[in-house]
Amino acid sequence: MKNVIILLVEDESLETKELKQKLEGIGYQVPYIIYTYEELVNKASDIMPDLILMKIFLKGDLNNTEAVNKIKKLDIPLIYLIDYPKNPLIFEKTKITEPYGYIIKPYNGNQLKYTIELALYKHKKEKKLKENENKYRKIFNNEFDMIHLNIIKNGIPGKFIDVNNVGIERLGYTYDEFLNMTPMDIIAHEKRSEIQKNAFNIFEKGYLEFDIIQQAKNGKKIPVEVKSTLIGLNEEKVVLSISRDITESKRAEKTLQESEKKYRDLAELLPQTIFETDLNGNITFVNHIGHQIFGYTPEELNKGINMIQILVPEDRARAMKNNQRILNGEKLPFGEFTALKKDGTTFPIIVNTNLIIQEDKIIGLRGILVDISELKDAENKIKASLKDKEVLLREIHHRVKNNMQIISSLLNLQIDYLNDEDAVDVLKESQNRVKSMAMIHEKLYLSTDLTKINFVDYIQSLISNLFYSYNVKEDHIKPILKIEDVNLNIETAIPCGLIITELISNCLKYAFPNQMKGKIIISLKQVEDKFELIISDNGIGLPENININKIKTLGILLVKSLTEQIDGKISIQRKNGTQFKITFKELKYKERI
Repeated sequence: MKNVIILLVEDESLETKELKQKLEGIGYQVPYIIYTYEELVNKASDIMPDLILMKIFLKGDLNNTEAVNKIKKLDIPLIYLIDYPKNPLIFEKTKITEPYGYIIKPYNGNQLKYTIELALYKHKKEKKLKENENKYRKIFNNEFDMIHLNIIKNGIPGKFIDVNNVGIERLGYTYDEFLNMTPMDIIAHEKRSEIQKNAFNIFEKGYLEFDIIQQAKNGKKIPVEVKSTLIGLNEEKVVLSISRDITESKRAEKTLQESEKKYRDLAELLPQTIFETDLNGNITFVNHIGHQIFGYTPEELNKGINMIQILVPEDRARAMKNNQRILNGEKLPFGEFTALKKDGTTFPIIVNTNLIIQEDKIIGLRGILVDISELKDAENKIKASLKDKEVLLREIHHRVKNNMQIISSLLNLQIDYLNDEDAVDVLKESQNRVKSMAMIHEKLYLSTDLTKINFVDYIQSLISNLFYSYNVKEDHIKPILKIEDVNLNIETAIPCGLIITELISNCLKYAFPNQMKGKIIISLKQVEDKFELIISDNGIGLPENININKIKTLGILLVKSLTEQIDGKISIQRKNGTQFKITFKELKYKERI
């Protein structure tokens, strides 16, 4: 339903406007109401709506059928709005335009929604079907092999019903000429006696592979490998055949044998284990380094050792599953296993395996096996080092938090010895600032991620501490938190936490004098690549004659300075209290060396 645009085509009336409101109430966009068929054609081309709701009979020079035929070219689904449901002639006259449905007045909200959603779903499916058909035709005509379909009845091959561009180019006949020919017409004379036998086998077995010689229109003979499958199409038996020109493959056979010898020679020179297996996993080739590593002689391998036998038992099921996935055509990355030598010792390995394909047939698997014992040793040392550093970093956060708590406690002790209320307020504000920073380090110490903290938990703790510090009960001034699941790094979290501390402190101290009740709203959300922090209250508000840029109090100066520190912008609204809105980006984390 999201962003669905509907073009409404109706007579101008109060009922039409009510229908527009009802559609918008459901969640659709209705930017225009169209009153004539001429305007419909022009506007539909301009805005390309997702769906058209149209009254059947409108005024104008165009009639319904002419207008619909024009917009059908735009591939926009259409639903008719009907005034006269009991008149069957309406359906007879309009069904030739192939609408996606009818909606009968008076309009019911559920009827509107379900009919529209069904039409959109049906249109989506039809569009997908057309795309699939076009994709099939594109694949069909861009194949490297000749593909053709012909009818077959009782084992007798009939006329072609389709052929791709490769067949047309290879044999020199036009598409229309093919449709008046049978497979017999494209086969060399000396091979035509095989056609009937092959056709009968295809009809009986459903599938056949065979080699034969095709003959082009100019007389050229082309050896091909054919794979034919019997399928059902429009209640008829049809043979789908793929014919591959094997002229070059015959010439390449000798080259392939020479290449195989080069591969074997190269495999013997590599310092890693190279292996080949059959489809059952039995080893058919291992280079000499493989014999040395695993301790098996060539004679022992020739007796039929399976690939999984050189793995520890607990890895064998996974290895067999991976091999089957590769045989099914999946491309898998290197797999890590524990190998088992003949003498029972083990060592870690990585294995990469590919298919062995000969003459388009999968005959086995070929791969490389690498001993990663040294790599594992180095990895374990690095992991141990990283663990030590993580423990050290957590301890640093813990100690910073403890030190800040000591500072907070010292400030608290100092407050007990002061009688000057202004001095006490200054120390309390400083204490709250220290606590806001201490909480950051506490959250990092407890977090699984040492670079970011979750601001939902942090702000809840921060607000609770401030209310306690100023001895404000939540039934007197109610905090309302609208915090998204936001995670910020320490560079951004500390100044952001201090900003919140200053603004909430100001609200608690000045916004609600004389036991006035109210609420403070704290909102933090992400808007595209920025964050938006809003702190508002419904208290007495700032006087109109106060210019925020000229206030020299420490709290406001801190807010302005910290906002600049996080590359933010601050704005103030004074309606129904005071609202501070700060937009900022998360600062990039500076790597510590």
